[in-house]
Amino acid sequence: MSTLRLAVGMVLFALAAQAQPGGASSNFIDEEIQAASKRVTWKRVNGEGANIKPAPPSTDAEYLRRVYLDLTGRIPTAGEVRSFLASSSSSKRAETVDRLLESEWFSDRWAQWFADLGRVSHNVQRGYTGRNAFYNWIRNAVRGRMPLSDLAAGMVASQGNNYDEAVGAVNFTLVQIPSGPPQDLADAIFARTASTFLGMGHYDCLLCHDGRGHMDSLSLWGSRSTRLDAWRMAAFFTRIGYQRVNTSNSYFDSNVVSDSSSGEYRLNTGYGNRPARAPIGGVATVQPAYGTMRDTPKTENWRREFAQRMVRDPMFARNFANRLWLQMMGTALVEPVDALDPDRLDPAKPPPAPWELQASHPRLLEKLAARLVETNFDLRGFLRLITQSSAYQLSSGYNGAARSEGDRLYVRHRARRMEAEAIHDAVAIATGVLPGYRIRTTAGYLPERLHWANQFPGPMSGDEMEPPEAEFFEAFFPGDRNLQPRSEAGSTRQQLYLMNSAFVNSRLRVETSPVLQRVASLKKNEDVAAELFLTFLSRPPGPLELAAAVESLKKAGREKRNEAIEDLAWACINKPEFIVNP
Repeated sequence: MSTLRLAVGMVLFALAAQAQPGGASSNFIDEEIQAASKRVTWKRVNGEGANIKPAPPSTDAEYLRRVYLDLTGRIPTAGEVRSFLASSSSSKRAETVDRLLESEWFSDRWAQWFADLGRVSHNVQRGYTGRNAFYNWIRNAVRGRMPLSDLAAGMVASQGNNYDEAVGAVNFTLVQIPSGPPQDLADAIFARTASTFLGMGHYDCLLCHDGRGHMDSLSLWGSRSTRLDAWRMAAFFTRIGYQRVNTSNSYFDSNVVSDSSSGEYRLNTGYGNRPARAPIGGVATVQPAYGTMRDTPKTENWRREFAQRMVRDPMFARNFANRLWLQMMGTALVEPVDALDPDRLDPAKPPPAPWELQASHPRLLEKLAARLVETNFDLRGFLRLITQSSAYQLSSGYNGAARSEGDRLYVRHRARRMEAEAIHDAVAIATGVLPGYRIRTTAGYLPERLHWANQFPGPMSGDEMEPPEAEFFEAFFPGDRNLQPRSEAGSTRQQLYLMNSAFVNSRLRVETSPVLQRVASLKKNEDVAAELFLTFLSRPPGPLELAAAVESLKKAGREKRNEAIEDLAWACINKPEFIVNP
């Protein structure tokens, strides 16, 4: 690293972004957030109350980078930023959202989101080919505008070979558990389904014991529920069957998922992964019954009937409203997202004291859930609604009191570290140097190569990435969709990889980067500095940043100009904001 690179880097780390004017609209989201903010006051030092005031609107540059990352998982190019900032159209934000929602990048990004939710991984799907089929099914569903209800029902109720892309959703039910009785398998599939699609992870506890005495301070619904209630739900999954394919062809080691016309949930186990299941009142068989209404199946295909009831369950809409809100806003209305309490969500039926409504904005959660139902669970329409709100378009900069509480009140937008895939792809987009990754199958590798982490079917691993890329990627905690969850936490290792990794530094050379070659062709030092900031940080440089960059280019002279450009690019990529979704 040159002395110039270090000096410029230290200067640029400390400088702030230049403001750009921006506007925002308003909808029922803002009405509910503003109403909640007016009810809250913070005590000043003198004991007086002060109403919460929101952060200012986001700048155009701040908004553009945010909406690109949220909707597509990628940063905008310098040309896209320049065009957006130059536009005087009052509808340019809405028009940008509409364009991104229809892009292929949108399908990539949200296929990745659903792949996280569905745990698409070769470790879960019993192999790479099943993983690939599952991912491709999800991506085709997102691209084809499949309603969220159909997508979820497909995962729960599909039948067929798990290697077939047309029915790739069957991979959701391939739950691996240690050997045990059939009831353990039904329990595992149901618990995963309830957590994923209803936000009710506490069913996993109820499958072992009654809620009373175990959930009294955790969940009002859970404290009132019994193990028998959970068994009745799990019984819907007792007729699912798997057949391993052992023929020596492309389907070798695959699984055919099907449903039989017989099967039952018997209370006759004393071994396995759950406490013993003993007859209740002399009854040794549990019949399937959905929820508190004890709705029983009308046909022999119990799993399909469960899926039909699940997507009509109010908890289904609440769950997706809460999860999608978290992804776009950075803080969920109810956290954790898989611990929803049905008895503490409806503001029209508040729980008895000392219990309180669970959501930070109960009326907002209900309205968001209702909007999903009204629009037939249209993903793009729901995300458009959020981006149109003033709350989404607030700046993440906030100097008001109680900043941590401000996130829960949504008086500012919560900035957070970008996901590993987005950081990887941002380096590739900003430099124009694309990697090529192999997609593994059970039998080998596919001939085509992928350039973008955001298009990968599963967690990228060492056998599908070269060591420099794999080490860089893993430093940003992508999770494995199995035992290790994603994390947006920072670390010293991340900083070191941004500063010194071969993945980054090999791309920050004028001789290898087509983007830096284009920058180097610019005659004016001011233009070079502006282009680098637009490319890496999606904004123009501030006055002090511009002056520092121009001065470093002047000192370098003609002979070392390329080296100075590389140093400035390195400084930009090592500014903390490069890996932040603002």
